[in-house]
Amino acid sequence: GSMSDCIDQTINGFNEQIAKIREMEHEFPEQLITVGLTTFNTHVDHLYYMKPVEHAYKMDDINYRPNGSTAMLDAMAETMKELSQLQQQSNKEIPTTVVMVILTDGYENASQRYTLKNVKEMVEEREASGTWTFSFLGATLDAVDVAEQMSIRRENSIAFEKRDMQGEVWDRLDFSMRGYYDKTVSYTHLRAHET
Repeated sequence: GSMSDCIDQTINGFNEQIAKIREMEHEFPEQLITVGLTTFNTHVDHLYYMKPVEHAYKMDDINYRPNGSTAMLDAMAETMKELSQLQQQSNKEIPTTVVMVILTDGYENASQRYTLKNVKEMVEEREASGTWTFSFLGATLDAVDVAEQMSIRRENSIAFEKRDMQGEVWDRLDFSMRGYYDKTVSYTHLRAHET
């Protein structure tokens, strides 16, 4: 429920991010880009996984209603497990990478299935594969330290003020995603020239 004071910023920012990812899909036509969305409060809701960007629906005040507590560890672990299975299937046809962005304004206080140790191990295993990238965006002063406890790199973590979400979260995320696609496309071209 603590996200209640930044509902509009979250909805607008998410929808802008989807629009920017659509633009990137046109800029990088050699990349197949899919998106997913998991929301969490006391419960975890996996709204969709690996959906083509053009079919990703917009967030609004009907499908986004902050309430309850923060089951962040359960949300992260469940999402990682599902995406790992989907990545394994996808890798049979095309090499697949995963970018997982966690956005929260509260501290973990409701997970029942997974612990910090479980999530840390899962993040480390996926990071070691070289095909996963994690970003952690938290509206707490120690967000970077919280991310580090889960083995998410400090350079991929930020603490933000809710009133400054546009510049601190969405603009930075767009910049980061563009850098990721530039790097991925360069690597893909390099691998093509090596073979």
